[in-house]
Amino acid sequence: MRTSECAKHTLQKICTDGLIAQDDQWWDQIIWVIGARHHHLVTGDAEFAADAFRIGAASLDILRRDRFDSRSGLYRGPALTQDGSAGYPEPPYQLLAAEVGADPEPYAAQRAELVAAINDHLWSDKLGTYGYFLGPDGLDLHQETAGLALVIEFGIAEAERAAGIVGGTHREPFGVVNVWPHFARFSPPTRPRRSVRAQVRCRRHHDPADRADDVRR
Repeated sequence: MRTSECAKHTLQKICTDGLIAQDDQWWDQIIWVIGARHHHLVTGDAEFAADAFRIGAASLDILRRDRFDSRSGLYRGPALTQDGSAGYPEPPYQLLAAEVGADPEPYAAQRAELVAAINDHLWSDKLGTYGYFLGPDGLDLHQETAGLALVIEFGIAEAERAAGIVGGTHREPFGVVNVWPHFARFSPPTRPRRSVRAQVRCRRHHDPADRADDVRR
C-alpha cells in the first residue's frame, strides 16, 4: 500500500458517524485536523478534504460546546498526549475551510480569540516562554515541548518570542523531552513515560544498539 493511502486509511479509521472518535481523550482530536489538512496538501485529494472538513466541523462544534471555557477563552483538558494543558490553535481548520470552498471567517474569528487567550493566560514574562497549563494554582511553568512547537508552527508566538523559546528550550543529551523537569512526585526511576523519559525512547529509536535497561530509565 502506498504511504499516502496508508495515511488516508489511518485518518479515516478513527472516525465514526461523521465525527473524530468520541472517547474520553478529546484533547488531541484537533490534531486529526492538522493531519487531514497535511494529507490534502500532499496528495491534492479534494474528495478527502471535503470529508475532512465536514468531520472536523462537527467535531469542533462538540469541543466548542463541551470543552470551551468562556471565562479564560481556553479549552479544558489535559495536554496533547502528555498528560496536562489548556488550549489548541485552530489555523489548520481555518485554512482547510478556505481550501474546500467553505467560509473560513467563523474559524478565523475563533482563532483570533484563542490566540489572544493563549498569549494572555499562558505566556510567562518571568521565564520568556509559555507555561504548561492553567490550573487552580495558576500557570504551571513546566516546559511542554509539543505545546511550544505548536505556538511557533502556527504563528501564535511572534518572531521575537519564538526565537527566545527556541534558544531557551531545555535539551537533554539526545534532544528535547516532552516535559521538563519531571514532576516532583515522580522520582527519576519512575518518571512518567511521556515526559522526561521520551528523549530516552528517541535515543533507543536512533541507536538500536542501546541496551533495553537504558530505555526503562
